[in-house]
Amino acid sequence: MPLNYLRLRFRDDGYGIGVLFARTEADGFSGAGEAYFDITEIENFAKAVSIFPLPAGICPAISGGVGTNAKYGERLGITVSLWDAQRGYVAVQVRMQTETWRLGRLESLHSARIEILTTYQPLADFGKELINLVHGRSKEAFLYGECIF
Repeated sequence: MPLNYLRLRFRDDGYGIGVLFARTEADGFSGAGEAYFDITEIENFAKAVSIFPLPAGICPAISGGVGTNAKYGERLGITVSLWDAQRGYVAVQVRMQTETWRLGRLESLHSARIEILTTYQPLADFGKELINLVHGRSKEAFLYGECIF
């Protein structure tokens, strides 16, 4: 049975921002990425994912990267989005993309979009772990998904 998860690590730069590193795997697919985030933005996301149930029409999300340009389009680093998947499940979609430098080729871009399903209690635990992560009280935050057949 495959292990479905999202693992986040954080390197604080000491100025209220830092690099968030993500690794996710679901049903045999995996990806990894990194992006700069403001610590307050991560804290707000952690609080939003801990709400039970998710408010109707509200889909907590966090996204970091280097913006967009005409040649490469959207240049995200990491985007994590949630929505109610009904029947007590929450869908967590993680999009990751490697950085493309000014002289890089679009064809050299690596990207992944992985979705895991989880329930509210693991999501609430993940929110707490995320707060501990950005404040240096833990080394990583895990969100484990469910294998649904």
